[in-house]
Amino acid sequence: YVTTNYRIEGIPNTYTVNDCGYIDSDGYLMFNGRAGDVINKGGYKISIPEMELYLQSLQGVSEVAVITINDDIRGEDFIAYMVLEDNTELSKIIELIHHERPSVEWPKAVLEIPMLPLTE
Repeated sequence: YVTTNYRIEGIPNTYTVNDCGYIDSDGYLMFNGRAGDVINKGGYKISIPEMELYLQSLQGVSEVAVITINDDIRGEDFIAYMVLEDNTELSKIIELIHHERPSVEWPKAVLEIPMLPLTE
């Protein structure tokens, strides 16, 4: 949290965008990125919960988990793990994603798994 003299009067609560950073030895605020559910993929902001909802809505998809990863070129990216219903081909799901979403929203990888590991 950074204290500032600049604020909007009448707003009862503090607003945060989950930016992460630090004050360097010269007193400059250095921005590292954003914590939370939004990634920056090559300058584009992508909501991970929104992507999970979209992927879960696809016909033939039973369960989805999306994880974020570091990417040397784009900064951040994501991978989708999917449990598919019987007779659903992963290649058809990937084809549908490529048809319905802009390329910046394509997962770096889409991997089929037999089940999502869940805690009890």
